Amino acid sequence: MSYLSNLLPYLPSLSGKQVLQANPCAITTRVLNEQLVESVTVLNAKQQQTESSTTSSNVIYLENDIASFNNSSKFDLIYAVDLKLVDLESESLLNVVDKSLSTLSSNGLFLVVESFSSGNMTPIDFISLIQSKIVELNAAQYGYDLVFAKPDANNNNQMSFLFTKIVLENHHGFKTLKEFMDHKQYTRNGVLRYEKIFGAGFVSTGGIDTTTQFLAELDLKPGQRVLDVGCGIGGGDFLMAEKYGVSVTGIDLSSNMIGIAWDRATQHSNLNVKFEISDATKNKFPNEYFDLIYSRDTLLHVKDKQSLFALFKQWLKPNGKVFITDYCCGPKPWSDEFTTYVDQRGYNLLTVPEYGKLFEDLNFSKVVATDVTNMFVDCLNNELDKFEKMKQDFVEEFSAEDFNYLIDGWKAKKVRCAEGHQRWGKFYCEK
Repeated sequence: MSYLSNLLPYLPSLSGKQVLQANPCAITTRVLNEQLVESVTVLNAKQQQTESSTTSSNVIYLENDIASFNNSSKFDLIYAVDLKLVDLESESLLNVVDKSLSTLSSNGLFLVVESFSSGNMTPIDFISLIQSKIVELNAAQYGYDLVFAKPDANNNNQMSFLFTKIVLENHHGFKTLKEFMDHKQYTRNGVLRYEKIFGAGFVSTGGIDTTTQFLAELDLKPGQRVLDVGCGIGGGDFLMAEKYGVSVTGIDLSSNMIGIAWDRATQHSNLNVKFEISDATKNKFPNEYFDLIYSRDTLLHVKDKQSLFALFKQWLKPNGKVFITDYCCGPKPWSDEFTTYVDQRGYNLLTVPEYGKLFEDLNFSKVVATDVTNMFVDCLNNELDKFEKMKQDFVEEFSAEDFNYLIDGWKAKKVRCAEGHQRWGKFYCEK
């Protein structure tokens, strides 16, 4: 079976698309044709390799590699498997990225499969390098945005990456939301700081205590499938897999979050948990696949929440459940301080009733939207008390500046809650 076959459930429809296949593989070409693509152009295809390949009229064979390929055609998908791009010098890899960007149509896809069993480049380094490239086309700047980075189910050293070509915009001084999150909002040091205050494995309000309480409400059964959207560093996923015997897919747009989760997963190899760097708003999962979609304090980053919740409904089995906690807001007008806080972090906040109505408008059943700001404030107080007691150890590991930053941030949240501007919502519904 072609490796591509395993990825098809996570890709948009290829029907009618023009595909550039960067490796000569007759099985892959056949799989593409079975997807009713319009055409396949196969690179690195020397005569002796093509004689045994498909002879379909919509297949073109070329001896060029992707770096030397020149063609005026625009492709919808470039598929490159085991080209050993991770072994190239940075400049050579960027030349390939430049060529692929120039060859793809707008919103075209670059699907890459690479092995990381050797060499110094990590998957996170690979993503950063590919997303660093900018190409000027028709007075616009184009680059890649990550859709997913997915380890192979049977070989964690092999990774699949799906990038989409986009027009680059300004996200608080960064080219993409992902770059803003990786280099500003959730740096690795910042993530580890949060873990200290929330507790080992957790980066959301209340840590293991609120997670344990909320999971007890969900009636999880062994063998059920859970999608955790914005899984952070994975503590909640390990907990629910171990306690309830469920299979968990944890996704997060932050490379630093998932990088830590991948490291921690080696300590939980007996659990059915896997992690992906993934943009939930661009990703695709099989329809009617999950029993529960779970998310903790993450969707505040998502502007079009209703479109995302419509995807949730597609991915859920009949009677499947959604459980979310998220930062919310009080009605406007807001204070200048709260407005600045929201703008600096790129949050997209709704009131608790507005949030709940999104599910009602999508015809979810049993919708319950609850303002749990009092619980949020209790958690803030408990975390501040705990954090003050660990000051010396924290300062030794990080810095006094880091300590004061978190203390001041937690106190500011309490003030915003008291003023009615910052709220915390809990949401439940069923398909």
